[in-house]
Amino acid sequence: KEKFGKSNLIRTIMNYLQAHVFDLPCEAYLIDSYDRQLKEFDTFGFVEQLSIDCGDFESIVHAFSNKAQERMEILRVGESLEDQPLMLCVLQNKQIFAPGVVTKPIVDKLKKILVDGKQLKMCFILISAACLLL
Repeated sequence: KEKFGKSNLIRTIMNYLQAHVFDLPCEAYLIDSYDRQLKEFDTFGFVEQLSIDCGDFESIVHAFSNKAQERMEILRVGESLEDQPLMLCVLQNKQIFAPGVVTKPIVDKLKKILVDGKQLKMCFILISAACLLL
């Protein structure tokens, strides 16, 4: 059906975050495919990075991992993450998970973030079903 696909879902999420940028602070990192379907979000103020380079995914995972450790410490001392922005990573490029593109340590780090992410105000959206083959 028209307007019920993956692209429309991402558009709805991104437009919501843009409309509520002051109520729900967010930092978004987007890895697009070569057809550049996510290009329309490049001007959104909360988009920190938009790339088609799968190599950028490694630095994004490191950044999320470092932020996850900081946020775990905040929770450990009994404080809230209320003032922390939502961290969002949208993966449109299924080449990221092609053999040899991402190293096993990065995939392992990503898996750990995915387990802890919800409580740490972190979200990964894997658009392509092929991305789910972690």
